[in-house]
Amino acid sequence: MEDEEAYETVSSQLDIENFIIYNISQIYFGNTDWPGNNRRYWQAEGRKWEHLLYDTDFGFGRQSDYHHNTLRLAIEENSPTWPNPPFSTLFLRKLLNNKDFRNQFVNRYADELNSRFLPATVDQHLDTLTALVEDEMQRHFERWGGDIEDWYGEISRMKDFSSLRPQKVKHHILEELNLPAYHQLNLNIDAPSQGKVIINNRLHISESVWKGDYFESVPFLLKAEAQENYEFTHWSGDVNSESDQIFVDMNKEMTIQANFIPKNTSTDETVIKDFSVYPNPFTESFSLELNQPSESIYSINLLDNNGKLILKLAKNLILSHLPFHFNEGLAALNNGLYLLEIHAENQPPIIIKLQKY
Repeated sequence: MEDEEAYETVSSQLDIENFIIYNISQIYFGNTDWPGNNRRYWQAEGRKWEHLLYDTDFGFGRQSDYHHNTLRLAIEENSPTWPNPPFSTLFLRKLLNNKDFRNQFVNRYADELNSRFLPATVDQHLDTLTALVEDEMQRHFERWGGDIEDWYGEISRMKDFSSLRPQKVKHHILEELNLPAYHQLNLNIDAPSQGKVIINNRLHISESVWKGDYFESVPFLLKAEAQENYEFTHWSGDVNSESDQIFVDMNKEMTIQANFIPKNTSTDETVIKDFSVYPNPFTESFSLELNQPSESIYSINLLDNNGKLILKLAKNLILSHLPFHFNEGLAALNNGLYLLEIHAENQPPIIIKLQKY
């Protein structure tokens, strides 16, 4: 399936996203009554073929423990019998030879391991399902016999599986797909109220600090999305870019920060339109001019590209038609991107990007 034309033919008939999450789920569950058994797929009129997930009760450690390499089971080529004869592994085995599909598969698996398959998330879901039937289970054992503690023991076993399974399946991915390593991504958002980061067009990250593991040689997508009245400025840390979408290929643990600033949202048009800053880029000084009269009192600050205060340039300043010149402390600054914050009383700040060279 390395041939792109062959892959396009398959993907024109098979729902690739559905096929990927179907296989990932079976593999993570460790279902050993599959893939040669319990397979169902269907096609609605005008749609591609999709797979149906059902009968996974051999999973979650019931028939094999958290060590089980179910990825190998799912792509083995020469197994002669149940549960994985060659016909049952053919599609996934061949599709993984296509680099685009492989990257989609690995990144989706990583996304799930960093979200829905996190031990705390799985345990919370198990607790929710337990609470739904707990009273009825008690009545069940009272009527039909048995010990409810055995039932609680099975739930505990499933939680043990969810706790230990993620690290094992990451190593299975490395072994079976010949990948060099996986690394921790430390993702920071300087002001979560101002924007979020979307990973692989799937995970929406709004926390100030987030972490997850991704695989080397499998680039993944980071997209910054600003909230209303804010704008994305750049990525910082181990990646420096002003593009709101970047692909990252990790070869080590990385820390990446998304930075946002307020937009010029004042309804006073003189504040929005009539500031001039020159020269920009600057070397040792620059000038600020308001081209229309204003009775507002301004504070002027210089921030670094992460929004941290560097210099207080002016306070209680009434601007006129004449330019105001700023030079104190500017020559000693490192070259790079800075933010000029112009703040009038009872109005949102104006942010102007400045480049020093």
